[in-house]
This record gives sequence, C-alpha cells and structure tokens, in this order.
Amino acid sequence: MPELTSRTELAGLARVLLIATLIIVVDVRVPIFDIVPDAVGGALVLYAMLRLRSVVRGADGTLRVLVVLAVIAAAAAVLETLAPLIGPLALLPLSQPLGAYVLAGLMARLLAERELDLAGRWRMAERLILWLGVVVAMVGVLVTLAAVNIQIETPFVLLLVVILAIPLGALLVALWRTAGAPVPQDQPTPVQDAA
Repeated sequence: MPELTSRTELAGLARVLLIATLIIVVDVRVPIFDIVPDAVGGALVLYAMLRLRSVVRGADGTLRVLVVLAVIAAAAAVLETLAPLIGPLALLPLSQPLGAYVLAGLMARLLAERELDLAGRWRMAERLILWLGVVVAMVGVLVTLAAVNIQIETPFVLLLVVILAIPLGALLVALWRTAGAPVPQDQPTPVQDAA
C-alpha cells in the first residue's frame, strides 16, 4: 500500500499539475505563435512526477510508470510544436490520458485513509479517465489515422471533444481540491483533569 509522507508537499505538486494541465489544454495563440507552448506544460508535469517520488513511499513501480509516461508526453508536446504528428507518432499524445489514469489511481489509494471524500473524487476521475478519456481518445486517434482529412468542425470530432471534456473536468476538480489546504486529521480532544 503506498504511503504519503507529506500532504503539504502533495498539495504543492497538485498546484503544479493543475497549472501544467491548464497550459496544455488552453492554447493562447498570437497568429501562429503559441504564447505558452505545450512543451512548458509537459516539462511541469515531468517535474511534478519526479518530485512525487519524494512524497510517496511504497509505489516505486507506479512512480516509474508515471515518470516514463511524463517523458513521452513531454516529448510529444515538443514534437507537436514543431509539426503535426502523423503515423505511429500520433499515438504519443495518448501518454497524457494514460498518465492521468495512473496518477488518479495512485492518488485515490494514497488518500483513502486520510481524506475519504478526496479519495472518492480521485477514484471517480480515474474511472472517467479510463472509460471516457483513454477509450475515446484511442478511438479518435485511430479514426484520425484512418481518415486524415477529418476537420475540427466535423460533428464526430466535436462529439469526441465534448466527451473528453468530462474526464478533464473531473481531473481538474480533483487537482484543485488536492491543491487546497489539507483537511486536518480528526484528533481526540484532550481530557481535562477535574482537579
């Protein structure tokens, strides 16, 4: 069972991941120049995954998977800024929802004993990411690989974007709640001496 060593540091990492996710999702462009490129968000995710190793004990395999997925996602973000990914390289961005899924599962297990409500939120995010994020993203990538001429205005693509917004929203809310102040542990009140 993974163990959390510092809830305060976990809150800080959740803030970094929240900012990174917003950088990756929200593209602010001036004609063709992306003001804050996705590569910056990818670098922040990689930083957070490397730092998570100092906050969590007993989940070495999961943490290694998260770091590898973060490296792949950062590389995909850099490559996407240079040119559209085609062929097998188009599968690299799938490391993002897969990493979010693995992270959500880890967070649900970490917080299960300390903060039940927050652990439940992460568990819900994990399920939504799996069924609506990974599966729908995979279908979208496969359809895009099969038919290169699909435009963003296509109703099918718009439906995929709407569906993908659901697990993204769940992930953002879970990160927001985790980034907030930790809920204090219920501690018994000291018994007063009647003397």
